[in-house]
Amino acid sequence: MMSEDDAYYEALADAVERGDLAAEPGSVLRGEDAAAAGRQMLMAATDASTVEGAQRMAVGRPRGGHSKGGASPEVHIRVEPEMRDALRARAKREGKTVSEVGRAALDCYLAGV
Repeated sequence: MMSEDDAYYEALADAVERGDLAAEPGSVLRGEDAAAAGRQMLMAATDASTVEGAQRMAVGRPRGGHSKGGASPEVHIRVEPEMRDALRARAKREGKTVSEVGRAALDCYLAGV
């Protein structure tokens, strides 16, 4: 059975395909205005503070070091809510992902820094 949201979006897609929906006059953006609006939406959707940080979150990072095919290995850890919140805040402040900040911290720990 289809959820209410799925049914709504399905009906919306049908309306678009039939040509029943049109852009509001004056709402179409082109060129630099469109690019700026796109950057703003990307940053809002990813909650990033920089375009580069938003791109990393939206696209993801390349495979790690020596990986040949497939995704990089994952490591899952449990932390206190305060540590999680601090990690998220630091990542946002620096325009990085939580994973990037976590990898940097782990690198420092393993290097004895």
